[in-house]
Amino acid sequence: MLDSPLTNTVKPKLIYCLGYYFSCDLAPVPLTFTRCDGLHFVIVNQQEVIFIHISELSRKTGVSLRSLRYYEEKELLTPTRLENGYRQYTESEIERVRMIQLYFSLGLGVKEISDFFHCTSSANLNYQCLPNAIQVGEKKLKEIRNQIQILRMAEVHLEDCLSSWKEILRKGDSLNE
Repeated sequence: MLDSPLTNTVKPKLIYCLGYYFSCDLAPVPLTFTRCDGLHFVIVNQQEVIFIHISELSRKTGVSLRSLRYYEEKELLTPTRLENGYRQYTESEIERVRMIQLYFSLGLGVKEISDFFHCTSSANLNYQCLPNAIQVGEKKLKEIRNQIQILRMAEVHLEDCLSSWKEILRKGDSLNE
């Protein structure tokens, strides 16, 4: 079998088309593209996956840069790194950050959140940790339901108070006329 004259001689080329720079190296890996606005993206399963910088993730989620770096330190987020060390996140990580914030607001700790993500990762479902995740989830669900019940009772009480106060005010106004 003869080697192709192109073997190991093809250099990557940047092609500009419709506002995109296409990195074309003819390798059997996803092509990385850079848009005119500097965003990087790849095509995975015929869908565009856009990468955003940490400042953009912070802006879109309302979470501070410091918190995002903390999430990375605790391995709740795993950005890719550019050659210059900058963090790059996919847009799907916006939802992950929102879930982290939700879990924190429910009183879960870093370890519990990490365990949830590790256990239920769509890429690597871990059946061994599911019983613990279920136990933690059921406990939190019970706490939430208790809080909802307390809030409903507070709502009814406040509605009764407001109704009574409005009635008193209405009767007082009619006496003054």
